[in-house]
Amino acid sequence: MTSVNPLDEPTPVCGACGVACERGYSMSINTETGERHDYRCLDCSERERWVEYEQTRILRTRLLEDAAYEGWMRRNDYPEGWTRPPAAPDLLTEVIAANEALHDAAKTFEREVWFKGLQTQVQAAKLNGQSIQTDRLKWLVFTSAGRCLNTLEDLEDHHSVTFITSEDGDECVMGVQGVEGRLEDVVGLVGLALNVWQEGPQVVGDEKVRMLGM
Repeated sequence: MTSVNPLDEPTPVCGACGVACERGYSMSINTETGERHDYRCLDCSERERWVEYEQTRILRTRLLEDAAYEGWMRRNDYPEGWTRPPAAPDLLTEVIAANEALHDAAKTFEREVWFKGLQTQVQAAKLNGQSIQTDRLKWLVFTSAGRCLNTLEDLEDHHSVTFITSEDGDECVMGVQGVEGRLEDVVGLVGLALNVWQEGPQVVGDEKVRMLGM
């Protein structure tokens, strides 16, 4: 069986190691021109994520996924060679702990905000997209297909976190959908949202809030 590239394009070459990206790749895109550049094979892309974290302590969604996968592999005693991330054990342990702390932050948000009025406001809204905005915090809410996303962004430092939950359920199922920022900054951002919510704001219908591609 022959694998066909639906775009009829040549397989890109990794800009870091020079190997053809047969198993997949990441890339950067110029948002103004659409030009694609800086291709990375899966291994180099993963390696660069860990290097970035070691240097900056910035958490990103894919890094958390890498750590969760690697942690599971190691807990189940997979042989050497099956595990891929080039993370030192202390870095891996640190990111796994950060993931757990973000989960705790999601549960605090769920308990103190979602189940204390936000869910009711979301269900009563006429638009899928809603927002709350202060001088420091951008808070976007979007519902679709029974799910609700809450994105919090610091307007000064631009770290952010997105939580996902069931729109109409009463079970505690909220989790982290995406993150970008240092752990202490993201946890502080959630704390800021809790303070804003305690002031009694109303979410406002916002047609500009939508899922990418919708």
